[in-house]
Amino acid sequence: MITSESTREEVLQELENNPHALANANSDLKRDAEFWLAAVRVNGTVLQFADEVIRSNKDVVIAAVKQNPTARDYATISLKNHEDVVIAFMEHNGRALEHELESSRTNKNIVLAAVKQDAYAVHFAAPQLLDDEEIIRAAVANNGLMLFKASARLQHNEEILLAATLQNADAIKYAPARLLNNREFVLKAVARNGHALKHLTQFANDQAVILVALNTNPEAIQLANKDLVNDTDFLLSAVKVNPLILPLIRNTPLSKAYLTYRERASEFAEPAKGAAFKLLEKIAEYCILTDKTGYWVSLNVLEKLLKPETDEAQHTNSVIFLYGLLSNPVEEIRTLGNLMKPLILPQIDLTTLSKYGFLLEFAGDDLKKDKSAVIAAVSHYGLALQFADDELKKNPDVLRAALSQNSLALQYAAEECKKNPEIVLAALSQNGEAIKFADKALLRHPEFALAAMQKNNKVMSYISDELNDFYQTYRELIKNPSTLWRNSKKEFFEQLNQLVASNVLDIKTIAKSLHLLDNALATQQYNQLFASIRGSLTNASPEIKSLNHALIRLIVPQIDLEAIKTHPWLLEFASEQFKANKDNILAAVQQNGLTLQYVPDEFKTDREIVLAAVQQDGLAIRFAPDHLKKDKEIALAAVQQKGDALLHTDKNLQPFLVSYLLFSAKTEGFTEPAKGHAQKLLQQVEAFYKLGKPNINQLKRVLDKTYEFLNSPANKQITNNYASFVQDSLKSTSREMRILGILMNALAAVVLGVSVVLAATAVSALPAIGTGLLAAGLFAAGSATLAKNKKNKKEEEKLIEKFTNESPKSP
Repeated sequence: MITSESTREEVLQELENNPHALANANSDLKRDAEFWLAAVRVNGTVLQFADEVIRSNKDVVIAAVKQNPTARDYATISLKNHEDVVIAFMEHNGRALEHELESSRTNKNIVLAAVKQDAYAVHFAAPQLLDDEEIIRAAVANNGLMLFKASARLQHNEEILLAATLQNADAIKYAPARLLNNREFVLKAVARNGHALKHLTQFANDQAVILVALNTNPEAIQLANKDLVNDTDFLLSAVKVNPLILPLIRNTPLSKAYLTYRERASEFAEPAKGAAFKLLEKIAEYCILTDKTGYWVSLNVLEKLLKPETDEAQHTNSVIFLYGLLSNPVEEIRTLGNLMKPLILPQIDLTTLSKYGFLLEFAGDDLKKDKSAVIAAVSHYGLALQFADDELKKNPDVLRAALSQNSLALQYAAEECKKNPEIVLAALSQNGEAIKFADKALLRHPEFALAAMQKNNKVMSYISDELNDFYQTYRELIKNPSTLWRNSKKEFFEQLNQLVASNVLDIKTIAKSLHLLDNALATQQYNQLFASIRGSLTNASPEIKSLNHALIRLIVPQIDLEAIKTHPWLLEFASEQFKANKDNILAAVQQNGLTLQYVPDEFKTDREIVLAAVQQDGLAIRFAPDHLKKDKEIALAAVQQKGDALLHTDKNLQPFLVSYLLFSAKTEGFTEPAKGHAQKLLQQVEAFYKLGKPNINQLKRVLDKTYEFLNSPANKQITNNYASFVQDSLKSTSREMRILGILMNALAAVVLGVSVVLAATAVSALPAIGTGLLAAGLFAAGSATLAKNKKNKKEEEKLIEKFTNESPKSP
């Protein structure tokens, strides 16, 4: 509570909330102008308690009005309308100019203060001041539309027009026609406010004007001429100016992901922010271009970046994804990888390489030359040795680390290391396949060969002690008393000696054949020898064929039907008379389809023979004539037997066959009842494919749509697309498509637990318990028997009747 004893500071403090407290203040204090100056700065309304001397003090009154404009009411009449006091008052309420004296409304300083506070005050300024450039500038800076109050002279002033447009794009409409059609002025106007373009439609086809407008208004793109909007080069330029135009011109998932990531990236700290915007600049191009690869890879990149990494496993997945981009053969994809790299891996250092050794490929040269870094990398991923500096590829410590992780890294070791028995043996301890990368000279050293085989028995496939092995077997064969030698022994060894002397075959090849022959003669079991001969005849040289022909003549003096049934490949060596009999040929290809290559030309065009061949081995289609490769049944039989046969079918059939194989493979992982439904659909597609209707493209769509649905049944968009396709099929004029629609719907019902057709047409959902019945069986019987028990049988029948009202009753 304030009393006459209260100090100056106590009174001022109390005044903040209670201006009446001043009434009890000390009289001397109330006469002190400095005190009042301080008091009104705390609460301007206390001026009402001051005496006339104080209320006549200009400094006190101005300070009071600045603190609270109502304090002006307490000033003396002489001060109330003083210019400085009025200006202080206008700074609080510019529109109050309306109620001021004429002298104030003609006072430039007062009017200027008023319009700065509220541009609308220009309405109350004296007419002559509406031609004052400073006042109009202040008004339009506050509200561009106040330009209409300016004099005609100032409305034509280019700088004032631009200032008004900057504040409000609609102010441009007050510009004279000569400026609205002046390209230089228009460029300045839209540079200040791109929204002004809506009043400048005559420039809708001017690229420069549109691009300048986009700087401040992404919606300006919607005002551009259609030819410009359809111009890819222009759009690429536009998106660089303002990427926010993307959803306005390309409303795609990529554009949405782009904007989401851009918003997030704007909060990044440098250098991550800079890296993110460089990546976004490239991705923006793929939002515009029709490059499907760039589009989908960009979308995957953004989805990966938008997904938070909550643990090490997720980060590893991101790194592996990045590696896939960086190592991709397509340059555009690698570019995206390089732009993404700073965001996933800001730097590749020793710690990074110890976790992701394969990234050594993309590390700097300094790391590739750093022994510790390279050891860290190859300890995690041995094959990263290929990216190490050449000097380190022969470093014992580096090699030891790489070979311990993956012995196949031997292929990237320095050539001198591949000749080093100790290094090669170390590799063989981990994987015998490493012998493939050892220097060939090592294979001729018996001591090394023995040690290598002791390290890993897989080495036996690559190494032999040629001379010992060959001559030991050779001597054993000469002594062999088998009766098979009676008529051909001399002939065989003469041919064998010629092959050895010619040096066209390596000793290892000959020794292997001799071993097998020796074993066959000793055991009277020839299957192993036959298997060897058969395998060696593929793409064989004349010399190898000659050796094996000799072996065949020893074991099978006469090639007849019984021999062919046991060993179909012998057909190649059968007599011409034997090959002229179709039954013989059929017997051969039914045992081994690949013998089709040995069939006489007249039988290669026999459809029955070719079909039998591909049914036994799909790759036999390679040897079929072109017109039979186009045969639908033969092509399907071939890929059913062996998927690799696809490459040898007619190109016009391949798209369907690819879809068929993908769908078929997908169903293998299913359990019943879904598997049964999927297989019935596949069988029906096969039947229609052979029948020739509907056309092959429609059948491919059935398989593709169903495959896409089965891959992502939880994806609402995909499921809706699938449901729409099923509905269209059920309403098709093609009986075959309606049958397929029924089967597709039944499969969806099993997978989702609800009929996609019913769900799409707002009919009550089909209970999951009733989806086990096959749609084909249901409609073939001509009745709706789907029910989970007798009680609700009739309701189920009505339900099925309703959703199949467009379907055939008897497929």
